[in-house]
Amino acid sequence: MMRIVPLAITAILILTGVALSLSVGVSGEPVALDPEVIVGEGVEEALEHAPRVEVFISLEEGAIDHGRKTTVRDRQVRVLAVLTEADFELLEDFDGAASALSGWLTSSGLEKLRRHPDVAAVALDEFPAPVLNLVDDDPSS
Repeated sequence: MMRIVPLAITAILILTGVALSLSVGVSGEPVALDPEVIVGEGVEEALEHAPRVEVFISLEEGAIDHGRKTTVRDRQVRVLAVLTEADFELLEDFDGAASALSGWLTSSGLEKLRRHPDVAAVALDEFPAPVLNLVDDDPSS
């Protein structure tokens, strides 16, 4: 009985490793195990009328990579690794403090994000950087 438990744990770990390795496609790009990336209202329509649009990319919280919980920075790096300069121009990574990215996205970039397991949603950026900079933090002025 004592020997069966370690064998069962080993089998689970091997199967988990196989499942995780299947999350990377032949080209090296991640393939979503759950392809339900939410594409916000207006993103696809905006891309029909412009070569790129400013978006906010929400990342999955607490993703697991090779049996360990990943950090926000880990997820940001993995997402950015599959996007070329032609796909996405990064504007803000929030210094790893938020599980998100913002920038200029093309149609080809959107298709890559749809298949990425670390991406939860893509939405038009409702508060572009110049608007955010209008907030005055100094009450004395």
